[in-house]
Amino acid sequence: MLEPLSAPRRPLLISDGGGLPFAPTELDGPPHTLDPEDPPVATLLAHLMARAAPKPAGGPPWKRRAATNPPPASLDGWRLLARSDDEALFGRGQPPRRPRSWPLPTPT
Repeated sequence: MLEPLSAPRRPLLISDGGGLPFAPTELDGPPHTLDPEDPPVATLLAHLMARAAPKPAGGPPWKRRAATNPPPASLDGWRLLARSDDEALFGRGQPPRRPRSWPLPTPT
């Protein structure tokens, strides 16, 4: 039989199950500036730059679109949520907020 355990209303750590757990307070306020010299941040920036690089045009010439310059890769809006010796978890933006008009779930 399972024994009920009391827990705080707001969790101390959260995770999607695939990454490192982090404190929900890491999402509060504006993100701190990331240091591009930090190895995990440099890896994130390299990933962003690779995604922003122009892709080679493919397909028949009459279906190719004019090349557009993607926006430059930037660390703006990114934040470090959690870090271990061999892993780092980054996030971007703010999580969705529950409107005040929505009622809080009631314990059953």
